[in-house]
Amino acid sequence: MKPLGITFKRIFNIMHQGMNDNLKQFDLTISQLHIIIYLYQNKDEDISQRNIEKNFKLSNPTINGLLNRLETKGFIKKTISKKDARFKTIHLTTKSISMYQEILTSFNMMEQKIVKDISKEDLIIFEKVLNKILENII
Repeated sequence: MKPLGITFKRIFNIMHQGMNDNLKQFDLTISQLHIIIYLYQNKDEDISQRNIEKNFKLSNPTINGLLNRLETKGFIKKTISKKDARFKTIHLTTKSISMYQEILTSFNMMEQKIVKDISKEDLIIFEKVLNKILENII
C-alpha cells in the first residue's frame, strides 16, 4: 500500500490547481475563497483576523496577506471592533456577497466532480475515516 500522505498530497495538488484555474474568472484563489466562505457562514458574528487564523490553523502573516489581497480586490473590509477598539473585524463587501452564489456554484462543481460515481454510503464512511485521521493528527 502506498503511503496515504502521498495520495493526499496528489489529490490536494490536483484539486487546488483545478479550483484556482476555475476561480481566475473571479480574480480569486482557493485560499481566498475559503476565507470568503468562512466569513459568509459566520456573517452574523464579529470575526477577527485571529478567528480566521485559528479556524484555518495558519500563521498571522499568511492570513494577513490573504486578507490584504481580498481587501485590495474589494471582497472584504476591515472595521474597528465595536467590542474592543484594539481589534478589527472582517466583513464581506456587497461585491463578495453578490458574487457568493456564483462563486459557490463553481466550488460545488469541483466537489461534484470529486464524488462522482461514489455511493452515498461510501462517502459517509469516507468522511468518518477522514475525520478520524484529522483527529489523530491534531
